Amino acid sequence: MERIILLDEIQFPSTLKHTLAKPKKLFPFLTKNTTHIKGNFNIVISDLARSITNLRINNKEFDQVEFHHVEGLNKLSEFIANSKNIDFPDEAAKVDFIRFINTYLFDHGNINIIHTYLYNFIGESQPNQSVLRNLSEFVKDVFVAHDEGIEKIFKDKKTEDILTKLIISEIEKLVETKTKSHEESYSDLLPYMTTAFREDLKFLMKYKDYFISNFGILLNYYTFMYSIQSLLQFEKFTNGNYEEASPLYFSLEWEAVTKKRPVASNLFGYKVVKETAFNLYAHEYVLRLLSHNIFNRDDSGKKEVVGYSTLVSKIESHGPKYVEQFTKDLEDLITVYANWHPKHKEPLVVEQTIEMLLSQLFSLVKEKMHDDAQLKFGQSIEYLGQGTFLKTRGSLGYLLNMSHDFLILMTSIIVKDQRIPFKTLLEEFEKRGIKFDRYSVEEIITLFNNHNILDKKSDSGDVLYVKPIL
Repeated sequence: MERIILLDEIQFPSTLKHTLAKPKKLFPFLTKNTTHIKGNFNIVISDLARSITNLRINNKEFDQVEFHHVEGLNKLSEFIANSKNIDFPDEAAKVDFIRFINTYLFDHGNINIIHTYLYNFIGESQPNQSVLRNLSEFVKDVFVAHDEGIEKIFKDKKTEDILTKLIISEIEKLVETKTKSHEESYSDLLPYMTTAFREDLKFLMKYKDYFISNFGILLNYYTFMYSIQSLLQFEKFTNGNYEEASPLYFSLEWEAVTKKRPVASNLFGYKVVKETAFNLYAHEYVLRLLSHNIFNRDDSGKKEVVGYSTLVSKIESHGPKYVEQFTKDLEDLITVYANWHPKHKEPLVVEQTIEMLLSQLFSLVKEKMHDDAQLKFGQSIEYLGQGTFLKTRGSLGYLLNMSHDFLILMTSIIVKDQRIPFKTLLEEFEKRGIKFDRYSVEEIITLFNNHNILDKKSDSGDVLYVKPIL
């Protein structure tokens, strides 16, 4: 029987670097400059917008415009005020308008998103911020996934507001289109999660102002939780489940937490992520190695990468001969890899089960990778969550955190426009990776009562319902 793993197809570089050319990547993370992830999701969104619309501000043309009215303000404010569609009675009125536009459109030099089309012009990532460009590409491939409704967010210029219409029309005079070819670089490991994101986002899009206020944090959350859920399944090897979330416990930002709560445990909270994030880089590399298989022979683009259990299930569905051949191929792959990267001369002990062989291959790769590279790659998960979804709780360290605003956001998205049982709300949170213990549930009920969004009317009189928020 022919090989399942196409060993001859794997191209190991001569430099002993863990790079592979043909397989897609799973994560946008790097092994250096990873701290740029923190607090820069607005740049990720702007890079994402431009990668969809191919729009750019022509800075050369902008620099040729003479500005002479107000020093210290954003030049774009004066550019808009120079519109031929506006007649000012005198120069003082024009200066007042420039100051008004500057206050309306900018906040400490950053553009205010008064319309989703302006996402294209927030700003670009710097040359040393390649991780942000990777993130935008990752979001485009995995979360947007050619969805025309989402792409329309960044392309649509329609507005009924006269001032917004003026601003967009003037900015358009500076815009140029630079079309770039785009080959998808990332595989979607968790379709249930990326589908949920698109559905949640489309509901949020119905409410323009609320959408603009919360688009960034919603995207940040899903990217954060996608990375966590992938890691949790990798650690289970052939027992991983890529069809539903393994929810972790969150604490409410305003409640006290003790070490006895599930959110602070090593099994059900962020600690399980922190203790295994170091493994993420090696897992990604092993899965990319395994993408060189007979089910993945399409040479038209990069190879799709799937989780351990997904690949093994497919092999097992073809019968025992496939399983036997895959086992032999794994043994050979371990030998080939060990010979390519001979970090030590210890003899290899080859196990016989697929689970053991996968674990051995992973351990070998992990051993031969630089510790610093693995540390920084895995830390990217923490940087995605810091300041929003992770909160330091004294000696307990970082715990998963649910703020009041994010709780209301997710509740409004889940409930949508018809009341649902409170129990259903909690189940929907779990589908998105979020779990609450009984203490947090009591706090949520109290909060919802205070906000008057909890309805106790039902046939039995004892079932709680959550009312629509938006």
